[in-house]
Amino acid sequence: MQDDGASAVDRSKDIEDKPRQDDLRLFGAPTLRLAGGVSAPLEWPRGAALLAYLAAHPAWHLREKLAGLVRPDADTATAKTYLRAIIHRVRHTFPGMTGLEVEDDRVRWAGGSDVQRFRDAVAASDWERAIDVQRAPLLSRAAHCGLARLDEQLGSERSRLQQSLRAAMIALITQRRQQHADCSGLMCRLVAEDPMDENGVQFVLAHAATPLERHAAAAAFADLQRLLAHELGQQPLAATVALYGRMQDAAAASAAKTAPRAPAPTAAASPAPPLGRERDLASLVGTVRELKAPLLTIAGFGGAGKTMLARALFDTLAAQGHECAWVELLAADSLQTLLDATSTQLGVPAPEGSAEDHLARWLAGRTLTVFLDNFEQLVPHAQVLDRLLRAAPRVQFVVTSREVLRLPREHVLRLDGLACDGADSPAARLFALHAERAGYRVDVADSRAVAAIAGHLDGLPLAIELAAHWATLLEPEAILAELRSDAGFLDGASAAAMGQTRSMQSVLNSTWQRLEPIEQDMLTGLAVFMGPMELDQAREVSGADAPVLLGLVHRSLLQRSGVSGFRLHPLLRDYAKHRGRAGVLAQARQAHSAFFLEKVACATSLHFGCGMSEAARALAARIEDILKAWRFAVAAGDLRVLGTALPRLSVLLLMTARYEEAAQLCGDAAARLQDRSIGADLAALHAAACVRLGRMGEARTIARAALDAGCGGTARSWLESTLARLDWFESDYASALAHAHRALEGLPEDAVFFRIHALQEAAHARFGLDDVQEGRRELALSLELARAHKAQYLEARSLCHLAALCNGSGQGAEALGHLERALQIFDGPGFAYDTAFALRCRSYSLFILGQPAAQLESARTSLDTFRSAGYLHELGECWFALGLALQMNKAAEAAHAYGAALAQSMQAKNIAVALRALSFLGIMALPDDRPWGIALACFATMRPESRRPDRAIVRKLLLRHGVSEAEIEQGARESADWVLDEVHARALARLRSLDASAAGALL
Repeated sequence: MQDDGASAVDRSKDIEDKPRQDDLRLFGAPTLRLAGGVSAPLEWPRGAALLAYLAAHPAWHLREKLAGLVRPDADTATAKTYLRAIIHRVRHTFPGMTGLEVEDDRVRWAGGSDVQRFRDAVAASDWERAIDVQRAPLLSRAAHCGLARLDEQLGSERSRLQQSLRAAMIALITQRRQQHADCSGLMCRLVAEDPMDENGVQFVLAHAATPLERHAAAAAFADLQRLLAHELGQQPLAATVALYGRMQDAAAASAAKTAPRAPAPTAAASPAPPLGRERDLASLVGTVRELKAPLLTIAGFGGAGKTMLARALFDTLAAQGHECAWVELLAADSLQTLLDATSTQLGVPAPEGSAEDHLARWLAGRTLTVFLDNFEQLVPHAQVLDRLLRAAPRVQFVVTSREVLRLPREHVLRLDGLACDGADSPAARLFALHAERAGYRVDVADSRAVAAIAGHLDGLPLAIELAAHWATLLEPEAILAELRSDAGFLDGASAAAMGQTRSMQSVLNSTWQRLEPIEQDMLTGLAVFMGPMELDQAREVSGADAPVLLGLVHRSLLQRSGVSGFRLHPLLRDYAKHRGRAGVLAQARQAHSAFFLEKVACATSLHFGCGMSEAARALAARIEDILKAWRFAVAAGDLRVLGTALPRLSVLLLMTARYEEAAQLCGDAAARLQDRSIGADLAALHAAACVRLGRMGEARTIARAALDAGCGGTARSWLESTLARLDWFESDYASALAHAHRALEGLPEDAVFFRIHALQEAAHARFGLDDVQEGRRELALSLELARAHKAQYLEARSLCHLAALCNGSGQGAEALGHLERALQIFDGPGFAYDTAFALRCRSYSLFILGQPAAQLESARTSLDTFRSAGYLHELGECWFALGLALQMNKAAEAAHAYGAALAQSMQAKNIAVALRALSFLGIMALPDDRPWGIALACFATMRPESRRPDRAIVRKLLLRHGVSEAEIEQGARESADWVLDEVHARALARLRSLDASAAGALL
């Protein structure tokens, strides 16, 4: 984009002075991350292209020059109009975007971008950071925008950035070569960027020094030969062929120089570097160099990367001058074959007598580190290693095995799966590496699915590698769905990719075959757990005794989890359930269900509205096992166990915001059991969960049917409170108050938490009826009860309702104090809904107090929180709160926010908020169309669904704008016959006709 120098007015200091907030991710699939943390793809190619162009040149750009870039074929006025339309659509798509700054005659991107981070890293010679940032070419996963000159400019920029990336990779390889560090992964990526770049292939051939690097270089040379012949009918240059020959000669000389040391295995089976194993490798190097352990065992489940880590250790030690030898034992299955394989691969002359004695004498005079790979089938013969070490005190053994050897001088490094917490975790990066080698580039748009794949496979490197081979056919999201539905899917691509020996099925089969029958039964019993298990839980459910469990730990089948927990790898768990004896599995499932439902039933610390005790948190951590236990009991029709566990389970599900699971479990149980003994309690939980999910019609049907069938006690109270909430949402405040009063009737004395809940619903209804005094009285009583019973959550909810009443009567300062206290209580996981509700109330308090900046921040955060948590039925009022915050200084943006509030509220059937939005749109229309504005405001306040406080506020605003009583009466007459749906459509149509350049800053 060199030709744009004249169009960019250099104001770099302006950018430095203004903090960046929004961030563009432009390498791969373009994505915008807003300052609040919300990310969204840039799906419109022209918008993405314009933002990419601006981000690539972070300076002011004259509108006229930009217009000429997007429409060089048009006159200046037309081109500027076209540019304005692009900018408007971009800003309309992303509410709250602040990074794109637009002035009368100039435009710039003032936020951050990965392009700038890449350039900063290159400028600082931080090659590793630069390479990590540019994981894919600029906009490589976006379509061309169709604007020829802009596409051309972006193509040139893409080429320049890739050239910089290649230069960074070459610099990092050169740097690492000087440190004798492995560069095979970097070399693979360098040539993968352009397999026909002969300069890149020459560089790799010239610098390959380790077996892994030589393998990568040889593969690059072979690809170059094939592509040149196929595409151009040519051969590599003579200089390239000569470099290849010299590399092969160097490899042969290195092998001869280290004889009788056996060469390290080729990297063909696993070319990936030990991602996420840096600390393990450093620890192993220190242990070997300092002679801390004559016998070092790298133990772990099959596919954990034991051989890969041992190879990295081998190369590191060899590069540091240590004498090392590699012995492959995959085919050895007896003491004699162990000794024969070791002697042969070490180059020991044929023995005349005992093979063991001969090998011991040969080792005795040497200082040597011997790597013994794949030792697990030889564990019964491990004592021979102890005898050899006594004969050769300067020899060390490094063993890879699925099972520890349990020898006196053994030092064990247990290898679990790679860390898989997030899109930048080692496990996710390993998936990206293998997918890229298979021909698929992972980018930001894939990050969530890739992280989920890594987590689903528990970070197991082999499983991740197998899953990544599917990336040439399926998107990561589709791979994840297949893995969740079919564990056997994992190996489907392995035959063509790496041969049948590299499969999880072969790993699992060989593991199972080496187990004793009692161990197979114990493993089958433990497979019913959904997550980690404590020792007492494992023994209770599976019937295992401690020695058998210890044996499973030694075999790397049970892995430590936390301080005192254990877990099975998910793939092993699924395998055991299919291979284990059916009777053993059924018995374990029954024991599992009884164990966890009893734990829930006895959890006396679980109460509605109370904080999460340590015991409650421990149960919450086992929620998947608890849900599985519930489903089993439902299928078995065990009403006694279900009825005992249901009250506490209801609390646990709501406290952990598991609303979808709660609704699903209740619906399934009600359909299967058809029993009235727990039917009302199921219905109460089901209806409450549906309310939180925004499924208001379903909640009403469930609650009404349960009450009609007859019920009492706390279930009846909860159902009546739910109907009160539904009536409030649908603006029937008198009915809401009646249901709240019925919820209070006949409650047992000890049902304190249900009484508090009913009082809150009653006060909420009072707000709609403008009965502030009685509402305050009810909330004061609910607060007294909540504090007396240490129900902090219910206390905070009462404070929020009290704040709403204060706001309705203009007491913003008092409301703000209540809300600050409530937000302190809601500060924790599981409180997204309540936090967002409190923030929205807070924005109204700040409006009353005249603090627009803080008001806007609260309104935006409330909207983002509700939206990200999935409470879409609450978005209508959030948009209204945002419009109110914008109205003072950004009228056009406020109007569009009110339009969004109207549309969302109508969709959610929240008529009261829809009417509030219509009334404010009417007030905003007064300067341009006074009769329409008055009539619209009157229509909204005359509807029976409108709340009395809203009517009073709108009337005050009309009078403040000079509207007379006669005009109000005339507006009421004109709108008396209007229909809400028609008014809704007409109001939105008028909004769409507003000047785009003025109204586009919000949406």
